[in-house]
Amino acid sequence: MERFAVKGIFVDTPTPDTLRVRDGYMLCEDGRCGAFREAAPAGVPVYDHSGQIITPGFVDLHLHAPQYSYCGTAMDLELLDWLQQYTYPEESHYADADYARAGYGYFVRDLTHSATTRACIFGTLHTDATLELMHQLKAAGLSAFTGAGRRFEVLGKTHTGATVADDYAHHPAELRATLTAAKELDFKRVWAVFQPFTFSRTYMLLDDFVSALSIADRVVLSPIMGSREVNTYHITSEDLGEKIPGCVCLPSFRAMADYVSENAEAGDLILTLGCGDIYKASKMMVADNQ
Repeated sequence: MERFAVKGIFVDTPTPDTLRVRDGYMLCEDGRCGAFREAAPAGVPVYDHSGQIITPGFVDLHLHAPQYSYCGTAMDLELLDWLQQYTYPEESHYADADYARAGYGYFVRDLTHSATTRACIFGTLHTDATLELMHQLKAAGLSAFTGAGRRFEVLGKTHTGATVADDYAHHPAELRATLTAAKELDFKRVWAVFQPFTFSRTYMLLDDFVSALSIADRVVLSPIMGSREVNTYHITSEDLGEKIPGCVCLPSFRAMADYVSENAEAGDLILTLGCGDIYKASKMMVADNQ
């Protein structure tokens, strides 16, 4: 077991309202910080950083690696136009393995030299590119959870035997791709349990949402997750649902979970869809079967 000590000024926050500053030594064992001591511990090498501030590394819980190439720029558009003009075209390039290797190389290099030591990192829907990102993070010694982020994650089954899965798709193009792929699988029916995100997007892309969601055999909608928006568009999920044959709009995740669990059958696929907290509904369905 490797043991050493680091000397410096250690700053941390043991409680939310307390800032602690200590000048001394941190004993480290097998790659982990152990006990703080005011005097140098005997019998171990000391890395002397006297006068330098040492803090715990930052944890980033929402980091989009493929968007790093235009970090700090491309801030001239509202969300929907920004996604269409910058994000989706850039992320599509990661289908190219060489592009992904180079792009993620810059990202990992700069992350290594930042104060972030742990992160939850979103990749793209390209498996090879995401694996490349994971390999680079591991080689750099960074601790991270990496993935495409809630992409067709199978969670379990309902008490009736229907399969429950969750997916981050929230834009009409993503919904179309996910539901088209789901329909090609060996399920009797595909349920789209969708949480619309933002009033502006729902209003401006209403017909696109209708077209994409109609691919599913059954559609269940939650209220729109407005995020920071005010509903100046006077749009509701019911406005979307009335254009989709057989669509059901329900007021809560609990109501959605109960309705879908009771009506879905063995052999059906239930997909919760959206970038908000719709995953809670899928977890309720599975938990009710425990």
